[in-house]
Amino acid sequence: MKRILNFNQLSNFVMIKNFVTNLELGCYIGYNPLEIYIDLQTKLIDALRIFQSIRISALPVVDSDKRLRDIYSKFDIMHLAATRTYANLDVPLCDILDSIHDHNTYQLITCKTTDHLFKLMDKFVTREVHRMIIVDDNQHIIGILSISDLMRFLVSTFDKMSRTSSNTSTSTSNGPVFECESMDT
Repeated sequence: MKRILNFNQLSNFVMIKNFVTNLELGCYIGYNPLEIYIDLQTKLIDALRIFQSIRISALPVVDSDKRLRDIYSKFDIMHLAATRTYANLDVPLCDILDSIHDHNTYQLITCKTTDHLFKLMDKFVTREVHRMIIVDDNQHIIGILSISDLMRFLVSTFDKMSRTSSNTSTSTSNGPVFECESMDT
C-alpha cells in the first residue's frame, strides 16, 4: 500500500490539496456510533474487551482533560506475549504504555483537519504508521484516519474518475485522465 501512496503521479491529482475533513476520510467523533477512546487509567482487561467486542485495531488514549496522550493498538498486544506481562490484566494502561513506548523518543503521529491529502499521504509513507489520530489545536480527538480509509478513498476516487474519463474521452488512453494543478500553495 505504501508504494501506491508514494506513487509520484499522485502529486498531480487535483484532490491532493483538499483538507481531510472535506474528503470525508476516516471515522469522526460525533458522526460515528463507536465514539471510542480510553483513558490512561483504563485497565488492560477492559481495553482487550473493547478490541474484542467492536473489532477495532487501535484505541486512542486520553488524559483526564480528554487530550490525546497515546494510542494502544493490536500490535501493542503482541508486546504482552513477548514480555510475558499478560499475567496481570488489572494493570492500568498507563503502566503498559510506559513499558512499550519510550516517551523520551516515542512520537505519536497525528494530523489536523486542515492538513491536505498530500500531507497525510506523505506522513503515512515517511512515518510508516497504520493510522493517525485527527486532533484539534488542543490535542482533543476529532477522529481517526487509517491507511485503509485512505486506500479505499483513493481507489474509489480513481474508479470514479476512470469511469468519467472513459465516458467523455475519445482517446485510447490506458488510464484515467487527471486534471493537474500546481502544488505551489
